[in-house]
Amino acid sequence: MPYDKVYVIDKVFAINYFLTLYRPEESNLIVMSDDKTLEAFFQDVLPDQIRRIVPRIPINYFPSAGEFDMQLLQIDEWCKQYRDILFDIGPPTKIYFFSKYNTPHFFILISDLKKRGLDIEYINLVPPSFAKGIERIAEHSLSLPHLMHLQNLKRKIGCNLYVYKFPLWVDIGLGDEYKDNAIIPHSWEKLDEIFSWKKPHISHNTVLFVDGPMEVFQGLNIDISRDRVVGFLSKLIQLGKEIHLKPHYDERLNGHSLVGTALEDKVLVLPKYFPAELLVHDYPEIYGFNSLTLATQVSGRKFTLSKMLVFDSKKNEDLHWYLFKITVNAALDDISEELMEILPNRDATATSPDVGRNVDQQPAMSALLKEAALLNQQGEELFNNGDVSGALERFIRARTVAPDFAATYNNLGVVYWQTGQAQRSIEYFTEGLSLEPHNRDLIINFGQVLTETERHKEAKGLYEHYLAGYPSDRIILDAYNSFMRKISIMTEVVSDGPKKEEGA
Repeated sequence: MPYDKVYVIDKVFAINYFLTLYRPEESNLIVMSDDKTLEAFFQDVLPDQIRRIVPRIPINYFPSAGEFDMQLLQIDEWCKQYRDILFDIGPPTKIYFFSKYNTPHFFILISDLKKRGLDIEYINLVPPSFAKGIERIAEHSLSLPHLMHLQNLKRKIGCNLYVYKFPLWVDIGLGDEYKDNAIIPHSWEKLDEIFSWKKPHISHNTVLFVDGPMEVFQGLNIDISRDRVVGFLSKLIQLGKEIHLKPHYDERLNGHSLVGTALEDKVLVLPKYFPAELLVHDYPEIYGFNSLTLATQVSGRKFTLSKMLVFDSKKNEDLHWYLFKITVNAALDDISEELMEILPNRDATATSPDVGRNVDQQPAMSALLKEAALLNQQGEELFNNGDVSGALERFIRARTVAPDFAATYNNLGVVYWQTGQAQRSIEYFTEGLSLEPHNRDLIINFGQVLTETERHKEAKGLYEHYLAGYPSDRIILDAYNSFMRKISIMTEVVSDGPKKEEGA
């Protein structure tokens, strides 16, 4: 069956571009990732639309040395399977591609469609404000093994790939195909007129809480922060407000931030696949953290709840507000002082070893931390330029200036590992984690060192302890899954190894 249009979509994110282009009277095919939230959206909005599901490829873009060859073999196998998925698609079908980053399963499809001469239009879904936080990493800055791995991925997948640094992670994606979008999406009000939406009843006393959710915020003291948010929302209910909660769309997140609290059964939880942007126009008040939804122009008032959050370090707090700036990119109202007064643990500070120190309340320590941060930055630049001794000198000075600055121990651990001093590396990583047990950089680097030194039980415990508190951290999940695959393969090799002949 010939198709007029094929839409290649990875997530519900920015689905308004797709809905603007979609024409039900045409012969359409939707090619989508195996995303439960996206599937639920189409099942509700376009249940009769033909769809083909493409499983994601589990790739760690920066594997350890022993995993390079294994991943390339995986790519070979996936390429053989995936190039048959769109066997019946050819000119003059028009292709709309909505996924620039982190979708090698789609990159394989697009490479094959380009060879067939199809017209492909690339739709960039990244908002301009957030795009400012994304940096393309020059290939000459990559280590030789990672550069070779990137070149091999390009060759096998058949696309010109680049490495991109995001605020919290690194991904591989496409490049020059994406220009400024020529397509201007319909407003959500217009889309509301076109499609049949099952929307909740909203009155003048109904408010919308756009969940973050809290579990994805790096370095957040979840218990204190959740208590404060629950206290605030409880006060709203006492004032006669009805709360609707919009969970985050990511299918890997379980539930929402109010699960297990006194408010779990006192709020109306909306379907996670429902676009929050479609709803915000109908609410007189919207509350949230740093969701892109809060950047939407609305007639009501928008409030940030980020000031209620308590972090384990100034570094993670600053990171949250940096992400807030590039994500929301709009002025939000502060909640009233009257409501702030009812918050539990308003003056709570992180004073135990598990949650670090509140440097805002220690001016002298704050100055020392800034000096240590500068020394670490200088050391990292020297290390990247090959001056290992100069980098080590800076890191040691930073440790002397601020012994409680966990980033220093991470850098010392990396330097000693790179110079072949594994035991000293392990000692510094361990000391750093005693200061910040949930420091992501320490977990990633220490996990790799433990794996490479075959301390597998310790590596497994390290990952699982972190994921118990942050179960949806994609970077650590990828590292943990990669580690488990490696251990599984090693176990198979040992069990299938040569056996002695009888009588030998």
